[in-house]
Amino acid sequence: MKKNVFLLVWMMILGFVGYSQVPVFINPASQDVNPSEVFSTTVEISSVTNLGGFELDLAFDASLLQANSVTIGAFLGSSGRMVFPLTNSIDNTNGLLSFAATTLGASPPGPDGDGVLITIEWTATASVSNNETVDLLLQGVQLTEPNGTLIASETTDGSVTILGPLNTEVESQQACPGSVVVPLKVTKFEDITAFDITLNYTSGELSYINYQNADAQLSGLSVVDNGTNINITYAGSAVTIPNGNTLLELEFNAPDVFIQTVSNLEWDEASCSYTDINGAVTANYTNGTVTIDPLPASAGDITGSTSICQGQTAEAYNIAAVSNADSYIWALSPVDAGTINGNGTDITIDFLGTFSGSATLS
Repeated sequence: MKKNVFLLVWMMILGFVGYSQVPVFINPASQDVNPSEVFSTTVEISSVTNLGGFELDLAFDASLLQANSVTIGAFLGSSGRMVFPLTNSIDNTNGLLSFAATTLGASPPGPDGDGVLITIEWTATASVSNNETVDLLLQGVQLTEPNGTLIASETTDGSVTILGPLNTEVESQQACPGSVVVPLKVTKFEDITAFDITLNYTSGELSYINYQNADAQLSGLSVVDNGTNINITYAGSAVTIPNGNTLLELEFNAPDVFIQTVSNLEWDEASCSYTDINGAVTANYTNGTVTIDPLPASAGDITGSTSICQGQTAEAYNIAAVSNADSYIWALSPVDAGTINGNGTDITIDFLGTFSGSATLS
């Protein structure tokens, strides 16, 4: 009897470890849309077995999105079972839609595999001053087999970004002294025929070197450094650059500093303009920074014995902590004088019995 009990417990544990949950998710997981755009998302299921019905809620920000309709996908009835929608409600005031459907009968079995549960048609708000991201949150998801047995599930939410006006962004960087490359990223850059934009920088903190990796469509691009600002102009054929891509990169030299320095890169918005095939374009400009990490201070004197017997081991040496240092590199010359142990402010040296003469520790 004890053996049987042990076997039963072992089987239960094994079954629990192998237990899996069926994914339910928003598709696409994220997408960009324009103000007032009508678009669709789907709620989908993957790797399910014998699906007999489902119910779910989806929450959203009703100030930015409105749900126009919800339609059931073909997957639930794809095995030949008769589908009966139970709930199909949209609350565009509080930002919540609910949908439920089931199938009836003992046979055929429910569908297996992957498919669309519902398709939702949306309309984005008419205008936004900046990019606005709306989360699409799956809630209260329940899946059942035809006999009513619950199917465990896991959910993955989605999002929709409503694009604001054309935006040119300085992508902030953190770097050591020396060359630092700053990308200028754009969104909503569509059918642009001309632009004239100026970026201010502090000449005592950064010096301009050059530009690189400009979008290949910008034939005739001009980039002029005026000592404290960089003027970037273009006029020519209509250009469209995908959202989040680089307009061009600016290369600066960051000087040696001994305290962390943050240098601002700010658009001179009053003198910036864009034109598309229809005329002047409303645009936003996002400033950025270059954070210059400091160099370590000079190392101080090494403390320790200067006269050592041949073969002396575990001889201790140290220095005071160095400001802004992350690590320490010790060197013994000649290298066959001994072995250094440690790499911080405190080390020991095992001197070799075969070595005699002068050695230098640095």
